[in-house]
Amino acid sequence: MVNRRSVPVQVLLLIGTLGFYGIYWFYITAKEMHEHQDENITPAGNWTILAILPLLNIYAYWQFAKYFGRLTGDKYSPAVLTLLMLLPPLGVFVSPIGLAVVQIELNRVADGSGDSERVED
Repeated sequence: MVNRRSVPVQVLLLIGTLGFYGIYWFYITAKEMHEHQDENITPAGNWTILAILPLLNIYAYWQFAKYFGRLTGDKYSPAVLTLLMLLPPLGVFVSPIGLAVVQIELNRVADGSGDSERVED
């Protein structure tokens, strides 16, 4: 099940924690996408570990973006979404722009699933 989250709250948490919330957000959204698709693929924890390592984070974001594309009907190409997630601040954390784009689309998936619940982390 993909949970609906407030985009402004998510962005504020990301900025307020100096990006550390992005690690949690990346993990939890990857886990929810895996559970929603009910597929046996690389665990979300593996992607998260790679996402916090410089240069390997590009690979983790690319894999996340490919899977996200399958979930949303390929609305965004993996290259575009990976770049959005890497936008400033360039580094080991998800950018606020990438987080907002992904969360908006995940909220649409949650609204369409009918079994979502509101979560404000």
